[in-house]
Amino acid sequence: MKLTFSLRYGQTDEYLIRLSSVDLKDFLSAEVAESISRRVEVVEIGLERIRGDRISNIRILMQIAEIIAHFFVQNDNVILYFFCDDLNDVERRDMDISPQEFRSVLFSRMFERYAMAHGLYDIENTTICIDSSGWKNFIHFISRDGHKNLIDLLRADINNNYGK
Repeated sequence: MKLTFSLRYGQTDEYLIRLSSVDLKDFLSAEVAESISRRVEVVEIGLERIRGDRISNIRILMQIAEIIAHFFVQNDNVILYFFCDDLNDVERRDMDISPQEFRSVLFSRMFERYAMAHGLYDIENTTICIDSSGWKNFIHFISRDGHKNLIDLLRADINNNYGK
């Protein structure tokens, strides 16, 4: 599955939101990947700014959250996956945190704020921090409470394979 949404804000800012199926064998052990794939589809969230360089305001962040949440609510058997990258620096008040940690905190607040405002209480936003030789990477999984056991499998396998 591959879906792309374009979002514009004013005349200068444009964003792409990509939702695409993930091949779990790319980053999980074969056994865990098979076990999870039989039960749910894991869908990666890709966010890309196409145009603009201003700080993204709350309105655009909420529109992004709404697109993601709408997809999630319409698809009972998915777990959403988001990797906080460091490909581009991001303006932030606290320069002691990395761009990927800033994105992780922002993503959590954005989605949790949306979920709370819309009464989505059976949704979990699970963050996994992988410390790879002092370089921290952040991964988010958004799932339903009923998929907690699958998230536990994902977390254990990722920590076992990458958290060394």
